[in-house]
Amino acid sequence: GLYHCVSDEYLSRYELAKEFIDIFEWNVNLEKITSNERSIRIPKYLRLDNSKLRNYIKIKTLKEQITDLKLEGLFK
Repeated sequence: GLYHCVSDEYLSRYELAKEFIDIFEWNVNLEKITSNERSIRIPKYLRLDNSKLRNYIKIKTLKEQITDLKLEGLFK
């Protein structure tokens, strides 16, 4: 089967970007736009199901996962 290793939280793309900006302390001005203002069409609601994997391992929160990325130096 297919297993998604993602947190249980759902965030919009804007909220996800804000999490990265806040945790990495980037000096970025983020402007929220509506889906009508995008040049490409992407699903409005996109969420992966982690129920298969969640029964076997503890999945960290999104904030914990992003903080791990920062600590590992994967993004600057």
